[in-house]
Amino acid sequence: MMKIQATGLIAVFVCGTASAGLADFYVAGADGRIYSVSGASLTANEIYQVQGGLAINDIIFTGGNKMLANVTDQLIEYNMSTGTETVIFDVNDLEGEDEFYFSSGFAGTHRGDIFMSIRRIGPTVNDYIGATYDPFSGDFTELADIQSGVGGLYFDHQEIAPNRFLGADFENDSIRVFNSASGMEIASYDIGFGPVSFLELASGIFVLDRDGGLHSFDADNGATSYYGSITGFSGDLLGAASTEIFRVPAPGTGLLMGFAGLIAVRRRR
Repeated sequence: MMKIQATGLIAVFVCGTASAGLADFYVAGADGRIYSVSGASLTANEIYQVQGGLAINDIIFTGGNKMLANVTDQLIEYNMSTGTETVIFDVNDLEGEDEFYFSSGFAGTHRGDIFMSIRRIGPTVNDYIGATYDPFSGDFTELADIQSGVGGLYFDHQEIAPNRFLGADFENDSIRVFNSASGMEIASYDIGFGPVSFLELASGIFVLDRDGGLHSFDADNGATSYYGSITGFSGDLLGAASTEIFRVPAPGTGLLMGFAGLIAVRRRR
């Protein structure tokens, strides 16, 4: 595993690229607010707030004005037009007696399932694993222990190749690359700020910090460049998502008709 100090050009990149603008995207905050963001101006406009102001750890756009969010260890789809909330997955359903599971960042994969990292604490277990959940079949698959020195939980993940993911290590101001099948860390990049979310647009991968700073990221060498700052939001930001649609079952079909609790657990460890 290699550890690299990764810094990038700032002023030149901003002047040469920001004027071209990005595609529009979404961000979410620690106070449960979801915003649409203009890629041209980086201005945020509030479009929804989770009931109770619960913190949103991460978001994925699922189409039709709906957003999938990681909230209090559940994956919940919010219909931002009607206010309807549908629980897609609850990590607490996997807990044994006196066990506690905590999920953090997640990412849609090329296979159509959801990758996430989970901290497990209990009388016979104390580890940090990668796992996938298929929203159509209900299969939850444990992958491998994530071998890293991450301080707490990864705030977000981003798939960059089959079985290869980025992890946003906020506590250590770094981005880590690891193999999800083996759990082994491939590289660690010190980026000089705490990353909270990844954002993949047509123009590349970006990293969001909690103050709304947007930074380009080169997955090949870990180089970052400050792009600009999002305005028009309140509090801290924790999640970001593009407008690309990630498919999940419609409410009232398949697992969402009351079978969500019947999760099939598969282990690859």
